[in-house]
Amino acid sequence: MIERAVLFTGLVRNEDKFLDFLNLFEKSSLENRPPIYFSTWVGEVAKYPAISEKLKNLGAVILEQKQPDLVLPGHVLHQVAALDFALSIIGRDVFVYKSRPDFVDFGTYKSFMALEPIPVLEKYFEEIAPTNKIHVLGFFAAHPFYINDITYCGVARDLLRITDLPFTAMSRYHRVAPEQLIWGGSAMGRVRIFDRYFRSNTGLIFDDETKVRANIEILKKSACYVYALAAYFMILDAHFAALHLVSDSDVEFLKEISLDDLLWGRVDNPSIVLHPTAYTNSVRRVGLVKNILAGEFKNSPFGERFLEAIDVLQSAERASDYLTDEIENSALAYGDAVKEIGIHGSKAICRRQEKLILEGAGPGWNQQQTGTPLTEKLEGEVNYLRRVNNDLQERLRKASL
Repeated sequence: MIERAVLFTGLVRNEDKFLDFLNLFEKSSLENRPPIYFSTWVGEVAKYPAISEKLKNLGAVILEQKQPDLVLPGHVLHQVAALDFALSIIGRDVFVYKSRPDFVDFGTYKSFMALEPIPVLEKYFEEIAPTNKIHVLGFFAAHPFYINDITYCGVARDLLRITDLPFTAMSRYHRVAPEQLIWGGSAMGRVRIFDRYFRSNTGLIFDDETKVRANIEILKKSACYVYALAAYFMILDAHFAALHLVSDSDVEFLKEISLDDLLWGRVDNPSIVLHPTAYTNSVRRVGLVKNILAGEFKNSPFGERFLEAIDVLQSAERASDYLTDEIENSALAYGDAVKEIGIHGSKAICRRQEKLILEGAGPGWNQQQTGTPLTEKLEGEVNYLRRVNNDLQERLRKASL
């Protein structure tokens, strides 16, 4: 029988949502109910007496530590610290459902309870392969390793790989999102294509469709990007699986759209959702990756180059070491090209006479500043209202479908 655990990390943020889950959890079958762990910061649980009492009644294990003084983008170091502490206590062979108190969903938890670990049968990227697949909710298709990092599940020994955070990534790669650091951190230093890609990566561009579309055209001509995208999809297929129990049988719609549409276009399917301000698609059915790798989409020049890159990487003696002059030069050319359309601040490698210059802003870290109780309370309320607004927008979007 599989040993399971439920893990929450970080701050409470939304007391009502957390209590709703805990109440439903309390009513579920006692026989099959896994233990709860809450990895957070000193004094966080004490702020919420009702939650503290409920966790006590459920026999939950509270894990507290002081917050790190160093702040990385998206508080990724905080995420990793909370996760690492908990996984070191839970046990390496336990199948863990991980979420946050303000995003936890009982339906997703029930899906987890019906899942079992799936062994990874890796052929191409053994250096970064987990032992078992990690179950996730979705991912941005056009941006390697931009995978949902709030709710997921996997065997603890595999999730511990996330905590192997490459500190040098913060000086090498400036425009890397927290999600990309968490899921792709080990790949950046071990897969040469990803190293070149993330050195010139611009990341998501918000609220400027003109620049986004210009950047897309540059990306589609870049050999470095095509190979990074191909490697990303190969890893998605080999190392990840769906957390939601949804049918992957409906794939006919793929034949009506190109790979370009899948990444950046409006697709009439609830599994492909265009971000309203970043103009790039998130995919909510991980099982579709296998069909994409098989080329089950409408033909386009960019799609053909993507499939050619798949064939090359699958045929390579060591896909992790694969790198050509074309890929190397296209990474450099990309760094120059994005500046021409007014995208600045990326950690791009650019040619300057006989030199290669690592341009852009400095490392994205700073020292934690301790606010007054009032400012901390106001920041918490602002974050809560932001999440409520996002929830309402999502409900309106679903209602309009």
